[in-house]
Amino acid sequence: MQTRRQFLFTLIAGLFVSGTEASLKSFQPSDYVDISNKLSSLVTNKNSALFIGKAYQSLPPQKTTDIPQEIFSLLQRINLTQKEFIKLEKPLVLQKIKNAIEQDFHTGNVELVNGWLLSKTEVKLCHVLSLIWAT
Repeated sequence: MQTRRQFLFTLIAGLFVSGTEASLKSFQPSDYVDISNKLSSLVTNKNSALFIGKAYQSLPPQKTTDIPQEIFSLLQRINLTQKEFIKLEKPLVLQKIKNAIEQDFHTGNVELVNGWLLSKTEVKLCHVLSLIWAT
């Protein structure tokens, strides 16, 4: 018999998975191109982003290379849907990313990558970009 806590956890996890799957299924090829292009335009130093992304990928545990899933995860971190991200002007997207990075540092949501202490949002962004640029 499940405890109430186990039941609620299972229920909430099930809702999250269903929402994630639905969002990923709605990921259109045109959205992927638009999002990839916009993400690429946000970075001024491509070499640094590639370096961080590849260094992160080499850290255990093994990272996923499913680009739509990773983009979805990144957009969740910055609290935007795919459509919102595509429609939002670049300065507003950068502000959302900056806010997520600041929140990561305030909450200790950081990752040590090649000697650098980075926010998980920064790392996720570099990881996604390195995957996009590798295709």
